[in-house]
Amino acid sequence: MEIKLAQISDFDQIWNIYVTCRNDMLAQNIEQWNQNYPSQNLIRSSIEKKGLYVLWVNKNIVGAINLDEEQDGQYVNIGWTFKEDTPMVIHRLVVLPERQKNGYAQQLMDFAESYAQKSGYPSIRLDAYSQHLRIQNFYQRRGYQIRGEVFFQGKPDAFICFELDLLGR
Repeated sequence: MEIKLAQISDFDQIWNIYVTCRNDMLAQNIEQWNQNYPSQNLIRSSIEKKGLYVLWVNKNIVGAINLDEEQDGQYVNIGWTFKEDTPMVIHRLVVLPERQKNGYAQQLMDFAESYAQKSGYPSIRLDAYSQHLRIQNFYQRRGYQIRGEVFFQGKPDAFICFELDLLGR
């Protein structure tokens, strides 16, 4: 098992994971992702910008996570605790549905949090769809605090914004 930076040669395998996960969520009536998001161009761009990391298990990619500083414009209205700092932002955590509940999401998040600390980020921000209760509970168990909510175009329900203090303030 290894987490490493995604390569463009990994694109087909990575894209398949996002499509499979999107379809699985839709089958559960979780409309977090749709035909427009995430897009192939977005995933390809994430790889090219060197922000997408993948989890390899037995020579297969089973999950991915994007780490960068890009925040949606709506984040400006959130009551972040650490407003003056530049946080690391987590996007599009994904694990193949048939490989879920094996600790792979935990490992990706452990990696992200360790990476953020080693890189000097004081906090981490992310959002989770309000109808995806399992992922919200996952983040809260990891110590992430709810700071507010945003609404994205085309989505009927809110996304809950979370923050994690990495400096113990």
